[in-house]
Amino acid sequence: MFVMFKVFFFSMLFISVLTSCHKLCVPSQYNFTGGDANINPDRDSIPAGDTLWFLSSIPVNLKYQNGNNSDSIYYDLSGATNMVTDFHLTTPLGLNEQVGAIDSFSFIPKKGSVQTNSLIPHAGKTISYVEEGANYVVSLGIVAQKKGIYFLNIIDIYQAEKKCDKISVVIITNNEDNHLHYLREIYYGGGQINPLDSTHTYCFKVY
Repeated sequence: MFVMFKVFFFSMLFISVLTSCHKLCVPSQYNFTGGDANINPDRDSIPAGDTLWFLSSIPVNLKYQNGNNSDSIYYDLSGATNMVTDFHLTTPLGLNEQVGAIDSFSFIPKKGSVQTNSLIPHAGKTISYVEEGANYVVSLGIVAQKKGIYFLNIIDIYQAEKKCDKISVVIITNNEDNHLHYLREIYYGGGQINPLDSTHTYCFKVY
């Protein structure tokens, strides 16, 4: 009896100490829009040796719907971790065919970082955002080395975290003209562009 009481006492003591040191964290999933990506100069074609500047920005304060309430409120993203995603650079071969084109460019990190994606080294780069004032930003130069037609596709953030919250952010390309005629004519064979490709892709020619 005494042994059972002793085990119970120390168990309760351990739980009390544990809960006093660590508050229970209930994970929530937040899905945001509001990220964007721009490419400058915004030209249909550039000569080999020229540099395109890629800038992506995500506001620190992101608006979302409060459950069933129609009122929008803001989530403070400051201090979030794993603010990381990929962009893909490919060249079209024809209808529904493309091949990685990372080797046709060199990259100059300016803000944040850019690294080779080991899973798709010839088609993708992994970019990490840095918090700067009211935004998370990443900026880099993309220097064209070879002639061709290219698609740059930005991927949404899916695995960011703050405390135990899980966060995703939609990032769209919002140049005035994303030159999607290349995508439509070559990759889609003149057909309708997939909605996701239409909002996440920038196309250009290197001559």
